[in-house]
Amino acid sequence: LHYNIRFVKTNHTMDDQKTFSGFICGILSQDRDIEKIFIDGLHNIIKNLTTDGIAGFVSEIEEISKENNVDFTFIISGKADALPENAKKYVI
Repeated sequence: LHYNIRFVKTNHTMDDQKTFSGFICGILSQDRDIEKIFIDGLHNIIKNLTTDGIAGFVSEIEEISKENNVDFTFIISGKADALPENAKKYVI
């Protein structure tokens, strides 16, 4: 791995997508040079993540991405058909 890569481990689950969005904003506020954020296991980080929760989270991340010029990659376990419409356009 490149020496510029930073690994941030969440030691506990977040209650909702707003809490996790705030966590991400906190990271970005400390380092304005971040270009990409990879998040593995979104369902393991945000407890009780629902389809509506994913939809809200995607909307929040789109705003954060635009405001901070940061690209996000998420790994979400599940079927693409079960995702909300605003998230389906990001499925690879």
